[in-house]
Amino acid sequence: ADVRIAAQAVTAVGVLYIGAGGRIEGVVIGANDTPIVGATVQIMPGAISMQEMGMNIGKLIEQLDRDPPALAKAETDTKGKFAAGPVAPGRITVIARAPGYGVAVRQSLATPDGAAGGPITMRLSNAEPVKGQVVDVNGNGIGGARIALMDQSDSETGFYARQFVETDGGGYFSVDSPPEAKRLMAIVAAEGYPTLVQQVEPEKGDPRIVLEGGAQVTLRFASADRGEAIEDAHIVAMFSKEKTMSSDGGNLVTGITDGAGRLELQAQPGHLMMIFFRHDELGTNMYMPQMSGMGRNAFLTGPTDTEVKKGRNTLEFKVPIGVTIKGRVTDESGAPLAGVQLGMAGFGIGGGSKSLSDEDGTYELKGAMRMPMLAMQAKRAGYVQDPKTMQVKMGTEADGDVVHDVVMNRAATVTGRVVNAEGQPIGGAEVRVERVGGENDPGTFGIAMLGSGMKGITNSKGEYRIGTVMPGYDYRAMARAQGYVVVAGDQFRVAVSDTTRAGDVVLRGGISLVVEVLGPDGRGVAGAAVEVSLEPKDNVRFSPMDQWRSFARGTTNAQGRFTIKDLPPGKVTVTASVDEYATARAERKVGEGADDSNLEVRMAPAQTLRGVVNNQDGPVEGAFVSVS
Repeated sequence: ADVRIAAQAVTAVGVLYIGAGGRIEGVVIGANDTPIVGATVQIMPGAISMQEMGMNIGKLIEQLDRDPPALAKAETDTKGKFAAGPVAPGRITVIARAPGYGVAVRQSLATPDGAAGGPITMRLSNAEPVKGQVVDVNGNGIGGARIALMDQSDSETGFYARQFVETDGGGYFSVDSPPEAKRLMAIVAAEGYPTLVQQVEPEKGDPRIVLEGGAQVTLRFASADRGEAIEDAHIVAMFSKEKTMSSDGGNLVTGITDGAGRLELQAQPGHLMMIFFRHDELGTNMYMPQMSGMGRNAFLTGPTDTEVKKGRNTLEFKVPIGVTIKGRVTDESGAPLAGVQLGMAGFGIGGGSKSLSDEDGTYELKGAMRMPMLAMQAKRAGYVQDPKTMQVKMGTEADGDVVHDVVMNRAATVTGRVVNAEGQPIGGAEVRVERVGGENDPGTFGIAMLGSGMKGITNSKGEYRIGTVMPGYDYRAMARAQGYVVVAGDQFRVAVSDTTRAGDVVLRGGISLVVEVLGPDGRGVAGAAVEVSLEPKDNVRFSPMDQWRSFARGTTNAQGRFTIKDLPPGKVTVTASVDEYATARAERKVGEGADDSNLEVRMAPAQTLRGVVNNQDGPVEGAFVSVS
C-alpha cells in the first residue's frame, strides 16, 4: 500500500515481514475432539500494541464490519487438518471459523519451519444462530447490510472473534454465536447510512436493528491560539440518540479534515458523544461533553449543546496546541543515543505522534496535552527504556517547553525452556517474563510498562528467547499452553545486559470439575449458560488482565452437565443462567485435598421485580435499571 511520508517526521509503515516463509499447519476440532471439515482458517498479523491501535484507530473502526486482509487462508480437509502459507516469520494470530460453531483464536509465532512448537490445535465450541433484521426508520428491510457480531464479555479475543454476515434482500440475517455469549456488539454498515454500533442480547429475542441517517453534520477544527484551520486531521466521531449511550447504540463515523479544517459526515439525529482526534504534528486528543473544565487547554473544546438534528448541523472545535516535550536520550553511561523512536504510550493519547532522537540524542515532541502525568515510550533495537524515565510530569497549568530526559539500557536476553512433568519439551507455549518486587523498584507505573513487551513462544524443543528485558531487576517466567495449568517459574535476577538462562518452567495438567446445573425438581437443566471465574492459589496468573476475564464459558449438555478442564488449585465460582430461572452461583475450592465431587448449581424460578424510577419532576422514562 502507498504510504505518505512527511518531512522531518517519523512515519509508521506498519509491520514488515522478512525471511523465508513457512506453512502454518494444524487441526480444527469440536467439543468432543471430533475433526471439523470445511472450517476456514485465517492467519493474521499478531496483536498490535495499544499505542499502534491509537495511531490507527480510524482505520480499525472502518474495518470493524468486515474481515481484514489475511496473510494466508486455508480450509480444513476430511480429517480437520489445515495448511496455510507460506507465512513470513513473525507473531501471528490464527483464527478458525465453521458454520454452527463459534470462533477460536490463538496467538503464535511463524518460523521458516511453520508455527513455533509445531501444528496448532484450534478447538471450536458449539454455537446457535442469532437471527434478526436490519430495517430503515419506516420498517423496510435493508439488503446487503454488512454485520459483524462481537462478544463483549471476551476482552481477550472478542475483537478477533467477530462473526461476519450480510443481510438478504429483505434485510434478514442469521449469524452463529455461542449460547453463553449474553452481551454481543453488532457493527452494522450499509450504503447510504452511517455505521451503527448496537448492543444485542439474544435472550431478549431476535434483534431488529434500525439504521437511520438524516443529519448532515459539519465538524470544523481550528487551533485554539490563532484560529487556523487544521488540515489532514484524522477524526472518529460517535453519535447517540440520547445524551448518554443507550442499548440502541450509536454511530461511529470516520474521516479526514479538508483544507478548511472541515469534515462532512452523516449521522442519526441525536447527540455527539465523543470525538477522537489525531494529527501528525498536533498528536492525539479527544472531546467529550463531560470533559469540559478538566485542566486548562488539555482537551479539545467544543459546543455545550451537542444535539444534532435532521438537516444541516455545524459543530466547531478548538484544538489546543499544547506544550512541547524536549530532552536528550542517553544510554546507561550517559552517552547520547541517536535513532530512538519516542511517542506517547497508552493508546497514543497525550502528545505528538512520534519523534526521533538526533545524533546528539536530542528530541522534540510537539503537541503534548497539559495533563498531570503522561507516559513516554522510547524504542530502539537492542535497547530497553529505563522504567524510571517513562513518567512525564508537568501539571495541567504547564506553559512553554517541558524538559524530560530518557535513559536507554542495553537490553538483556532471557532464555529458557518449558517442559512437562516428565521433562519433555512443550512447543508452542506462551511465555511472559514478569518483573517481581524487590530493591530498585521503579514503581507500579514503570513495572506495568516494563512488562508490556517481554513475551515469547517456545519452539519445538520447548525453548524460548526474549531479548527485550531490562537488566538490574528480579524476574520470573510465566508459561501457559493448551492442556496445562499456568505456572510461574523460579525467581531469577538479570544483572547485566547479556544473556540470562532462566530455570525450566514445568507445566502440569490441571483438575477437571463437573458442574451439574439442577432445576427445582433436581433434574439437570440443559442449555444453561455457564461462566467460570477463578481465584488461583498464590494468585498465579499469566497476565494481570486475567483477573477480569472468565476462566471458561460454555453450555450444559442434555443432562445439565458442563465439564471445566485444566483448573489450577484455587477457588472456582460458577454462574449459571437460563430462561425461566433466576441466575444462580456456586463456589468450590479445588485441588490439594479439596472436595473433587461434582459441583451442583441449584436454579430457582425467576421472580419479577417491578418499580418506578423518579427524579424531582416525576417518573423518568427510558432509564436503565440493573439488579445485582
